[in-house]
Amino acid sequence: MRPPRSWILLVCASAACSGSIVGDPPAPVGSGATPPGAMPPSSTATAPATPPAGCPLPPRRIWALTPAQYVATVRALLPASVNRAASDGLAATLSIEDGFSNQAGRLDMTEPHVGQLLEFAWQVAGNAAAAPDKLAPCLAAPDEACLRDFVTGFGLRAFRRELAPAEVETFLAHHRAQAGDPGLALRELLMDFLVSPSILYRTELGAEGADPRAPVPLTAFEKASALSYFLTDGPPDAELLAAARTGALATAAQVEQQTRRLLRGPDSAGGLLQFFRESFATTDVLTVMKDGKRFPEWKAPLSADLAAETEAFLRQVLWAEDARLPTLLAADFSMLNGGLAAFYGAGDPALGTDFRKVSLPAGQRAGLLTQGAVMAALAKNNDTDVVSRGKFVREVLLCQPLPPPPATVNAVPPPPDGKRTQRERMAQHSADPSCATCHALMDPLGLAFERYDGIGRYRTTDVGKTLDVSGVLDHAQPEGAPFADAVELMRVLARSPDVARCFVATAFRYAHGRAPETFDRCALDRLAQRFGGSGGNVIDLAVALTTDDVFFIRAGTP
Repeated sequence: MRPPRSWILLVCASAACSGSIVGDPPAPVGSGATPPGAMPPSSTATAPATPPAGCPLPPRRIWALTPAQYVATVRALLPASVNRAASDGLAATLSIEDGFSNQAGRLDMTEPHVGQLLEFAWQVAGNAAAAPDKLAPCLAAPDEACLRDFVTGFGLRAFRRELAPAEVETFLAHHRAQAGDPGLALRELLMDFLVSPSILYRTELGAEGADPRAPVPLTAFEKASALSYFLTDGPPDAELLAAARTGALATAAQVEQQTRRLLRGPDSAGGLLQFFRESFATTDVLTVMKDGKRFPEWKAPLSADLAAETEAFLRQVLWAEDARLPTLLAADFSMLNGGLAAFYGAGDPALGTDFRKVSLPAGQRAGLLTQGAVMAALAKNNDTDVVSRGKFVREVLLCQPLPPPPATVNAVPPPPDGKRTQRERMAQHSADPSCATCHALMDPLGLAFERYDGIGRYRTTDVGKTLDVSGVLDHAQPEGAPFADAVELMRVLARSPDVARCFVATAFRYAHGRAPETFDRCALDRLAQRFGGSGGNVIDLAVALTTDDVFFIRAGTP
């Protein structure tokens, strides 16, 4: 059985909800009678807004969940009913190749995504309805009181807010209409929740009845969702919802307490880890293909180990070391198992499958970027890639976006010929005046990583010649700093104020689901100052983001 067409219409109509609010908030979606779970303005009271003087605020917004966030939300509601294959299929329908996956303005309800979402929700609802006693013991033979309690409690968790009495009645009425088939009635009741705009979107609209011309503080439940989907990449847990219900998210100190609680370990801080995965493309290595003749060692187990190393390294630095950006960029250790100990020539190949902290050979590697996962992903299938590696440093670490090459220019670097090193080949390529300007920004940085071959192994020679990987940092602070290799380059960048400021802006973009605008300068200045004062502590930056004024206040209508 396929999901009924009425839900298709509801989900498609809800697509109009996404975006910034420059006038009054939209009316609930749908036509005629309000469908179950349509998204009303919140009535939860909140403290008056106190925006910083002279600093504009971002607009109000209705923000779609990412596929991963939606699956996490459904899994939290119905943990035994979510099929892994179905959830993976849903995530694949809404991929964003450039930027963060949670970028609000790009989370459109495309036709493939809506179709897969409905199939996923219908399957989950069917799985859950087949075992009603696992949802609530009384649902095996429900009476009115049982259903009312279930709708109220389930709705709070599904919509991340308390249901209005009229909403509860609408859900109950829909269930009564299917009373002749208890299994179908429960399945459709669950489906009403799982495809509602109130579960698919989160709002930044503030309380109903507030002066629309004044700055708009988010409601307590909107705050809880903003915190949770940023920090955990999933819905608010019971403690965070309870804090919203009892007014315990009203002060910066209360918000900080909840932020630090959610960031106390990697198991709850999924959003922070996802930020690093997407910022540094640490999982791209899992889909990288290599020339089997050039790199016969490249097999799926190796790429899986390299991705796992990077994940273990992030967890180690953030929760077992000092959580500082300089450590992430320039640490002299990594997390290796037996297979990677042999790959890196460090540690004991008899380590087994567990990942343990291992000191790396002096002068060979420093931090995240020089790990095999990143180096292999930033390489061609049969060679290294100076341009991609240099571009990555320039754009990701320094926030200096480079324009695409002109359409009239052959942007393909000279291929390997077995005679010339990359430095020799790139010198010829960038001698073209139409290429030189941009390549001067990329090539010196990319050449620093030439000691890591196309799968990330360390080497000192190429085509029988000793590699020259030295250079000078330009167009960034510390301007003119020399480096002998990638290890020295990473140490230079680890202390660069430009890198620190770029990292703050990137974290802001992820936390807010949008690129920083001109009016965000005040917030970025505050955050950068605090980040510098903490020595680049990433956990402290997350706290600074959630306790800053602009995280919970939106602009009124002009």
